Parts: sequence; structure tokens; C-alpha cells
Amino acid sequence: MLEFNGNEALADYENEANAGRTRWQSHLLPGRCFPIPVSDSTKPVTTSPVLEELLKTQTEDTDRTLSSVSATGVIGSLSTETRNELREKNIDYCNLHFPGHVVRSELNIVLERLGSADLVGKFEALKSSAQRQVTESFKRNVLDGFADESKVDKVSADRRYPENRYWLSYLADAATDSSTPAQLAVDFFPSPNEYMPCSTHHGYKKRRKYDAVLRPVAAECSTILNVLLNVEYTATDPPQVDYNPLVGRSSNGKAKLQQSITNANDLMTFQPTRLFIPTFSFFGKQTTAKLFLSILSHDRLEFAVLDECFSTANLPAVAALLHLFRTCSLYQVGYNPLFTYSFFSSFPHYAAGDVVPVSVSIPGFPQPIILDGKRLSRVRPTPFGRSTLVLAGELVDDVERKHVVVKLSFISEHRQWRERVVVDALHAHAHASPPLYAPPLLASFAAVGSPAPDTLGTGRRNTNAPRGFTARHLEVMVFQSRHDGLKLEDLDPEQLLDAAEQLFKAILDAFRRKILHRDISINNILFAPPQLILIDWELGRQFTEAAEGTFIGTRDTMSVAGLYGLRPLPHDDIESAVYVLLKVITQGFDPPPNLAADWAKQLASFRWDMLTKPEDLAVNRNAMWFQGTYRVQQVLKYFRNNGEEPFARLLEGLLSLPLPAKRWEDDEDRKGLNPADYHAILQDLGCLVHDAVNVVRSVRTPGYRSRSRDQEGQRGAIGNRDPHWDARSGRERGGGRGSGGEVRRRRSRSRSPGWERERG
Repeated sequence: MLEFNGNEALADYENEANAGRTRWQSHLLPGRCFPIPVSDSTKPVTTSPVLEELLKTQTEDTDRTLSSVSATGVIGSLSTETRNELREKNIDYCNLHFPGHVVRSELNIVLERLGSADLVGKFEALKSSAQRQVTESFKRNVLDGFADESKVDKVSADRRYPENRYWLSYLADAATDSSTPAQLAVDFFPSPNEYMPCSTHHGYKKRRKYDAVLRPVAAECSTILNVLLNVEYTATDPPQVDYNPLVGRSSNGKAKLQQSITNANDLMTFQPTRLFIPTFSFFGKQTTAKLFLSILSHDRLEFAVLDECFSTANLPAVAALLHLFRTCSLYQVGYNPLFTYSFFSSFPHYAAGDVVPVSVSIPGFPQPIILDGKRLSRVRPTPFGRSTLVLAGELVDDVERKHVVVKLSFISEHRQWRERVVVDALHAHAHASPPLYAPPLLASFAAVGSPAPDTLGTGRRNTNAPRGFTARHLEVMVFQSRHDGLKLEDLDPEQLLDAAEQLFKAILDAFRRKILHRDISINNILFAPPQLILIDWELGRQFTEAAEGTFIGTRDTMSVAGLYGLRPLPHDDIESAVYVLLKVITQGFDPPPNLAADWAKQLASFRWDMLTKPEDLAVNRNAMWFQGTYRVQQVLKYFRNNGEEPFARLLEGLLSLPLPAKRWEDDEDRKGLNPADYHAILQDLGCLVHDAVNVVRSVRTPGYRSRSRDQEGQRGAIGNRDPHWDARSGRERGGGRGSGGEVRRRRSRSRSPGWERERG
């Protein structure tokens, strides 16, 4: 008998999955339509509704206390105290995010959502096969394995491996047609209660992850990047499912279910191209146990329950489910069929068996985009919110090689094609050349029109009004963009001044094309010398659209009017640009040690990166614009006393601009600046930008130099590169150190472009 080669089996599985990838594109986000987009199509396409219902939250459960933990005090590698802390975090997390997002469905509906009717048909065939092979002795072996899994002490692992097979795999084998199990590419493995691997490179620090996982057999261990499906066990009874079982205090099986769902969200976070994360959760003892099959998507958690799953009648269905998932296509366990994936990537920091996206194919676009393994966006912070993933890649054809970025957004239906419409308008202006500051759109795709289930009230005590269900759809856009873009905090002083001048001009030029960006923030501005790049136009609007007065954008650099929810003006983008420069300069300034404590207090007064109420932040920001404000004068004093006169002049000049925009009397009339009068706004904006550019240029006048010296291995002033900056030429100058104070600049930790939005 030939020795089983896991790598070969996995390679065959990868090739087979990628070869049939286009077959599953028609099932991308089932229930949605995805026509090739045309420029004048901005309304979502609706489809017939799916019969499903969001679950309420059980009122009586909110006051229950945490169930007791084993008297041993230790479960796996966790103490009772640590375990309780983790449970409390899971409770808070689920209470915060899962009201209005939990759906109970029939098993066939869940399977069809994952892999179409084909998956349902295959399940029924496997179940018929398993019914012929499940005997009483077989059933006892399975129950012994489950009983050992759910024991706290784990005294013996022998019964978990009947006939030298892990009991989940042993059970799944009953659904095969042959007495000899097939040599599978993926199978079930138990996971130890310890740190998951890859924490160094992927920021994964949590403990006690999965009781068992479905992963490639070729992988040496389970990692956050190779888990196809996670499995949880508990001997406690399952939570009630007439109401939302995730919301409320932990009791009985609810704690385990909360843990399994937070685990699923971790998988979604670190495998962000996936559309669904499936989870098996076993609850109870012996034949009365129940199996929950849940799938977490970008807008809901949907689950089905199989009662008495280890009974003689239902055990074949469990065997069929287990074997179904270890043999179905990669795209039927939630991976995105727009992508091809590799289990043997040459990208650094990935192990054999990690599922890595290597290319993207956009329907209707002739060439695939080859990815280079770089993610340019931050990890997804919370479920069910706006989620954006940006990957770097190349588009290669017979003529040239183009650097591109691929942007995936899971976004609410009412904002369909928002960014594409704005970018198209910028580049299609009849009387102007294409803007260099806005990357051109090469290809786009959307899956839209998902019907939202009716939202029922949460039923919880002492809560606000129930939140509604937000349906989210997938949009994919491919932009031509350089990969050498630097964040503002990585720029040297001369480059920062270049970027500042171009930023003000770009805002004016965009409004000449009747576009407002409305999210000017540090992470949406890059500089690829000598060109500024403005990204993330999704929150932008055309001037011809009805003015919106909603709170929208990045709170940290939002205009005062925006924080109050007033009707937008392009002046608000200019004000945000000032806050961006103020933030970069103040956060980059590192004073001498004897002034560090005082400077920290000054820096805290700006409330950068703090969760501050919009109205409080508006008052804080508004106060900076009155001449002679003590806080601003103190900051300018720090800069001037420490050899940073050019940046003191820059900040002083910018904070002397007539902002916030004209002050306002009410929403309709911001002191004579009518938000509906385009020509009047454009004329006034032109004057404001002229003043702002003159402020930047005045800093370049001869005679002002940044006087600083290398210290502790760090260089220079605000740009962290140049110890002797000439404001006029930007060249390093020789000579003495000067008499100014010593200034140290913290180095930025990362130079990767920030395509994500900071949400306040």
C-alpha cells in the first residue's frame, strides 16, 4: 500500500477547487444579483425574499449569573479566574454586536447558503450511505469519544481515537461508500488549549481557541490561517433558541456558544476574503446532545439545530455533515470564488496549509490580478459594520505591468457603488484632465440586492430602541496605484510641505469637478513623491446630490460643522486637512526628556485617537480657532523653543484661516454661504485655498532652518530623516548645530499605505 502523501492530496484539492472556482461564482452571496456594473446603474437589484426570521432576546435571561466552573480551577491551560474573564468579555462582545443579527433557519437553508442546492443534494446522498453503516458498537465508540472531549480533566485520550482515528473523522468515515477511508486533503484534528501559532506576525494573542478544527492534513498544526471550520464541545445543555441565544448573561450552554461565535469572528478577521465562517457546536450529553451548525457572514449569524444528534436516528446526519465539509469545495466552506487560493504560498510568514489568496478574477475583466501577499488595511474591528480589505497586486498583460490595489468592501445596500460613482465623476469631467491625486478605477464588481429579514424587538430590559438589521453587500474595486506611497508621518519636512500644498489644491480641484471627499484623514492620504494620493472616496458626494446632514467620516479629523451634523461644504474638507497636518506634526514632535511630561499633557488636550462624544469634540476643536488660545500658544512655544520655527509658523498660519467655515447661524445658512450656490461656494473656496497655500509657501522662505541633532539612533525633526532642514531647498546643510533645543522624532512603525478608515 502506498504511503499517504498529505502534500500531494492537498495540492490536488487546491487544483480541483481552483479549477471549478467559476462554477461557484453564480452562488456568491446567495440571494444576491451581481450583474456587470454599468456607469448609470446605481440602484440595487432586488430579489425574492428568503423566509427567515431574526430572533428576539430573551428578557428573563438578562439577570442570570455565570454558571460555576469546575472545582479543579484549571481547564486546559486556563485558570478559573482567566476563564471567567474571557467569558465576561464574550458576554459583553455578544451583547454589543449581536442584537438584530441572529437568524435561525432550517439545516437545508444553511447548507444552500453555503454551497447551493448541490451541497444539499450531496448531504442527502451521504446521509443515505451513513444509515447503512451506523451500528450500535459504532455508536458507542462515538459517544465515548464525545464524552472524553467534554470532560474537564481529560484523564485519557484513548477513547477519542477508536480504531486509531480521531472520533470526528471516525464518525465522518461512516458516510463513505468504501470500507477504507479515502486519503483526504482536509480532516478533523483536536486543538490544544494554548496560544494559536502565528501570533508574532499576525497579531493573534488570544488563548483557548478551538476544541477541534477542520484543517489541511499537511499542516503541522492549527493556525489562525488554516482553520476551515471550527468545532466546540460542552457537556452543558444548549441555550434556548426561541430568542437570540447570544445576548444576555452567560448561563449553561450560552457561554460556550458565545465563545464559539467570537472564535468565528476571529477567523473572519484573519481570513478576511471569506464570505462565511462555519462552526459546529455540540451541546449536552450522550444521545440527548444537540448540534448547532452556524455560519457567520458580514451581516448576520445564521444557525440550524439538530436535536438528539447522537441518537440512532440522527447520527447518520451528523456523519454526513462531517464528511460533507471535509470533501466539499473550498468555496463551499465560505471562501470567495472571485479569488484563487494556495495552500503552499511562497509569501513570508505563512506556513504550509495556510489558505492564502493569490489572485483575483473580476467577472467581465479580461485578466486576473496577481496578489503579492500584502494587506494594506487594518484587520476588521467588529462584525456587521462597514468592513474594508485592501490587497496589493499586479496586473500583467502583453503591453505593461501595472501596480494595483484590490479593495473589498462589505457595505450597506443604500450606499451601493458610492465610491465608484464618485471616482468615475472625478475622472470623467469634460473640461479637465484626469486628476493625478485620485487613482483611476480599472475594474469593479458588486453582489447586491440581498433581502433583509424583518427585525423583531430585542425584548431586553433597560435598553434603547431595538437596532435594525443592516444588509451588507460585497463590492470589489481595482485601482491603478503606486506601491511606494508613504504615510504623512513618514515624510521628511520638505515632502510634508509638498503634500500639504497639494492636499489643499486637490480639495479645490475636486470641487471644481463638483465632488466633496468628506473623509480627509491621515489614513486616506498618501504621498508617492512627488505626487499626493487621496484615497477612499466612498463617503464622497457629488454637489448635485441632495445635501446630507449626517454624522459621517473620521471623527478624529472631522470638521466642527461635520461633528454637529450640518450640511457639508468643501470648506469642511479644508478644515479636516488642517487637523490632519496638526495631528501629524504634534504627534511626531518628541521633546527633550525634561519636557516630556508637560508635552504629553499638551498633546492629550487635542484628544487625538480618543473616544470623545462628537459634541464635546466639536467644542474642543472650535476653541482652537480663536486667536491667542492658550493651548495653541503653548504648542507654538514648544516648537519655537526647540528649534522648530518653520512648523510653528505653519501651524500658526493654518489656524489663522477663516475656519470653521464662515461660522454658522443655522443649517441652511452658514453666514451667507448658501450650500446650494455652487459658484459662490467655489469662489469662496478658491480664496480659502489661496490663503492656505500661501501659508505653506511662506514657511519655505529663506532663513528658517530646523535645528536638531541625532539622538539615541533617531534622526531629525518632524520628518525623522533630516537633522538640518533648509525650509527653502529641503537639502541637508553643513555647519554648526545652532543654539536651539534638542528635538527627537519618533520613527513610524509602518510605511504601508493606510487604506482603512479610522472610525470614531
